[in-house]
Amino acid sequence: MKRVLIIAYYFPPRPAVASLRPLGLAKYLPEFGWEAVILTAALPGKPDPQFQVIETQYRDRLGFAKRLLKLDSQAPLIAQVKNKLKVRSERSPLDFALATIGGIIAYPDPQKGWQRFAVEAGWDILRQQNIKAMISTSPPVTSHIIARKLKGEFQIPWVADLRDLWTQNYYYLYGPLRKLIERKLELNTLSLADALVTISQPAADDLRSLHKHKPVHSIPNGFDPTEVNTAPAKLTDKFTITYTGNLYPGKQSPELLFAALHDLISERKIDATAI
Repeated sequence: MKRVLIIAYYFPPRPAVASLRPLGLAKYLPEFGWEAVILTAALPGKPDPQFQVIETQYRDRLGFAKRLLKLDSQAPLIAQVKNKLKVRSERSPLDFALATIGGIIAYPDPQKGWQRFAVEAGWDILRQQNIKAMISTSPPVTSHIIARKLKGEFQIPWVADLRDLWTQNYYYLYGPLRKLIERKLELNTLSLADALVTISQPAADDLRSLHKHKPVHSIPNGFDPTEVNTAPAKLTDKFTITYTGNLYPGKQSPELLFAALHDLISERKIDATAI
């Protein structure tokens, strides 16, 4: 079986939904003839022994602020500060201020302190194991920077997986100057990738518009059927729309949907009790 190196900051038991996609890759790639070797930062517990997980040191560039404020070292700084100050709005002035300060201290992301250790470990892995390809997954984008450095040295096929887009992200928190600088970093970093992957066709179209000569593929998020043990939902006569994910303020809004429903109910074209 061929071996693939997966560079992923998030991997179980790190407590984040971002850990699930790299876990799924590691679990199901063997069905396609690939055994995964996981390169990640020091985890808060023992990983599943069925996977070969190589942990490295990690220095959180925002760790001093978390310690000063007595916050959880494993959780994002902005979310914790907002929770402590009881700020519920998205894209608030506090979001922008914290993102700006954090962006100066830890450019391009707080996981920058993992880069040196991961590159050194990656060199050892690629020298000692018969690795045939690499997958880096972001966020954090530091994963791709690590992969680029390894690609430059070892010239093996590299796929960059963007669970969220980089500078094209709807929820990009920084100003135009930072975006201009980081756009150049994105283009330079991903220039050596052999292919790009993201989670939806619209996101793939956005990537193609920026990385014009790069193969781009869409692999949607899913669920692991072996982990779902609940009974299927019973169908009823009620028409149900389920939206999973975030609504990005200023970019997406359900207002038109609810306005249309209100009009249809007012005109007695649908029964409010059937919704």
